[in-house]
Amino acid sequence: MSVVKFVVIHPVFNQSYLTSEHPEGEVEYLGDAIGRDFMVAKFVNGFMKMYLNDGKKNEDWFCSSRNS
Repeated sequence: MSVVKFVVIHPVFNQSYLTSEHPEGEVEYLGDAIGRDFMVAKFVNGFMKMYLNDGKKNEDWFCSSRNS
C-alpha cells in the first residue's frame, strides 16, 4: 500500500479569484490549520475586489450570483 503525501485540489471557481493561505500554527481551528481560502474577485479600477459599492448587499459580492 502506498502513502499519499500531497493532494492538490484545484479552485472551485471558473473566474478570477483571490486566495489566502493558512500555514500550520496560524489558526487553531480543526480543518483551517493548514488550508487556503478562495474568494471570487474582479478588477475594479485597477484593483482586485470581491464586491462592488460598499459590499453591504449580497448582490454586491461577485460570488453571490456565481455557480461554484
